[in-house]
Amino acid sequence: MSQSLKAPPPFPAPGGFGIYAAWLGIATPLLAVGIAAGTGYWMQQRGASVEETKAVFGILGMLAFGFTLLGFSCSLVSFFGKGDRHGNGLVALGVLGLALNGGLIGTGTVSGLRAVKARSLAEMQAAIDENNARLKQDFAEDGSIDFDPSRAERMRQVLDKVGNSGNGLDAHIARTMREFLDDLEKLAAQHKQRSDTLLGADPMNPLTLKTKADLQMRRSLLAELNRSNEALASYIKNAPAMFEEKLTAGGVSESNAKKFVEGFASKQELLLKIRDCDRRMAEGMSAALTLTEQHWEQWQADEQGAFAGFSDAAATTEYFRLVELIQTTGSEQVELQGQYLKEL
Repeated sequence: MSQSLKAPPPFPAPGGFGIYAAWLGIATPLLAVGIAAGTGYWMQQRGASVEETKAVFGILGMLAFGFTLLGFSCSLVSFFGKGDRHGNGLVALGVLGLALNGGLIGTGTVSGLRAVKARSLAEMQAAIDENNARLKQDFAEDGSIDFDPSRAERMRQVLDKVGNSGNGLDAHIARTMREFLDDLEKLAAQHKQRSDTLLGADPMNPLTLKTKADLQMRRSLLAELNRSNEALASYIKNAPAMFEEKLTAGGVSESNAKKFVEGFASKQELLLKIRDCDRRMAEGMSAALTLTEQHWEQWQADEQGAFAGFSDAAATTEYFRLVELIQTTGSEQVELQGQYLKEL
């Protein structure tokens, strides 16, 4: 004898458990959202670091997943719990609970990533601001910008931290900035070392020359200084295009890459003028060395033992004209450096 097929009985929901499950399935995602919003506001107020932000949102993510599992289970119970006195009305509550819990995962993930990104960018900007402030302070104290690797230590630490955080755009930007900083520091350090070596040889004082080999040594030091200055100027000139190319290669859009390098590109002309001052001062020193060679051992000292000129009056006039030109160009460079710092 054939038997008619019947649908399986619904999940039991004695004592109205189905309605409680339905409302619990709705309440859990709302509770998670409230906790996430409150925690996010609290972290923003206290200025949490990238690591703290990641850790907190990692915990919140696990909590959200747990809430979702609980809410999902309760919503399933309410969805199938048609046998109790609430009837088919629980289906709507179950669907609503499933939707809220599903949305919580997507919203929580996006919000967490945005918070980490914002914190990373803010920390990078803070490091840049700190470095600029130290440059301005040093310039105010001695009227010059000297290369000092320790100034950028904080910036290097932040760039490394963000750059090692993953393969996202922020990490790529940080790694590109670190590469740019390393290249620039290497060139600047080399130029400063050569400048210090040349100045230590007292290039504008013929009285300290013993042989023409000493004169040739000063010319060699001056040539090395010129080469390092040209390398630094060339890097500054080509940096915006190179930086933009590396950013786009890592997935940054062309428009955003252009905006990113605008700040440096806007100061490029000023930085090149500063490099040109070094070139002009080196030209003056080279001309002075040539004049010294032409009037070898014809120099004279004053009563204090300082260089007073050559026995030839015209040569003396030309020599001190070159000295004045070098001093004037040096003052111009200081003014350009001050203008650069004001625009940071």
